[in-house]
Amino acid sequence: MCLFRDEGGRSCLELAAFYGLINTLRVICGLGVNINERVDGGYGYTVLKHTLSEDHYDCAQLLVSLGCDLESTTADGSFIQTMLHYFIDSDDEKAAVFLVQSGCNGNAKRVSRDSGEEREESALHRAVSSGMNKLVSALVAAKVSLTWQDAQGRTACHVAVQERNAEALSELLKASDVSFLSIRDKIGQTPFSMAVVTKEHSLAAAIVERQPHVALQTNGNGENLLHTTVKSNDLESVLFLLSTQTDATRVTTDGSKRSALHYAANVDNELILRNLILAGCDVGATAADGSTALHVAVRANRPVHAEILLENGADPNVVDERSENALLAAVRCGSVDCVEVLVGNPKVDSLAVNKNGQTALHLCSTLTGEKVPPKSSPAEICDLLLRREAGRLSDKDFGAYVDLRDADGNTGKF
Repeated sequence: MCLFRDEGGRSCLELAAFYGLINTLRVICGLGVNINERVDGGYGYTVLKHTLSEDHYDCAQLLVSLGCDLESTTADGSFIQTMLHYFIDSDDEKAAVFLVQSGCNGNAKRVSRDSGEEREESALHRAVSSGMNKLVSALVAAKVSLTWQDAQGRTACHVAVQERNAEALSELLKASDVSFLSIRDKIGQTPFSMAVVTKEHSLAAAIVERQPHVALQTNGNGENLLHTTVKSNDLESVLFLLSTQTDATRVTTDGSKRSALHYAANVDNELILRNLILAGCDVGATAADGSTALHVAVRANRPVHAEILLENGADPNVVDERSENALLAAVRCGSVDCVEVLVGNPKVDSLAVNKNGQTALHLCSTLTGEKVPPKSSPAEICDLLLRREAGRLSDKDFGAYVDLRDADGNTGKF
């Protein structure tokens, strides 16, 4: 009986499995037949595939209890794959979940049969991208690898964000070990940064709720996500990150010690600057070169930013590594509009000198037309400086200011 095959070449075991004849199947298996025989002339999967495909789960359970091969790796179409991948192909989530819960290898990859194509795919990645979220849950419960990366360097969590699959992401975040959240793909994105950059803020919120410190992860330049979103002038993402209570005062870890406020001072968006100040950023914080956000703003000739910083308590007389305060820095960079803001501020020390003994007037004399904004000239800066001092100094002190020599013996006269 066990050697009998029908006209299609199917054995008694295969027929019993296909038609769900549980009692017949039990008898045949008791006769010592090979329950791992392959269908399709020996080139297909085991008969377990039939029981699952035809929804005969009682028969499937019997075969599993008797030790039936749950993998039966087979050359199927363009891939060499296990039965788990077959059922993902077939969109049969119930069967795939059954295999995982029965102990199949959830980490098994399907591999391209094309020798010129080095392509591997994990069941978890495929389940996430196919929206098979019950299978995702089963794989996570089975403790499959959540750190495996595809050819693009993406983990299953990256794929969940990319596919906007909130349910799959939720299942992944239930894992006891979420170290996969720190993994970067080939373009340097973590799942969290990908969610923020693509404006999937609900997904990003779920990630940061599970692992609050992900927002502080830094890239190769030592910048965290708040730094990079500020640099890219992404107000929406900046506001989102601030809403997660991320530490807005963190500085870069590359040694430059720039804060988000330093970056905001050079971005054409005053709302970002204002919101960072409201979030507690210190307007007096200095970078490694001694620069404050005010230094950055005046070098970039951003007068509105300079005014905001001054209104919020920025000290215009803090000096950078050149021993230059905000006014000296503004003059050096030909920032006419910022010079105008600063000379109008009574707190500014307009007589300050840098390491070389140069006043703002000395620096102004070194400016060329290319260094100042269009339709402006170094003479405008000189006029602003002289007007300020003429209005507050005695004739003697004013003359001394104009004739002051720097370390090389030069005056600031043109």
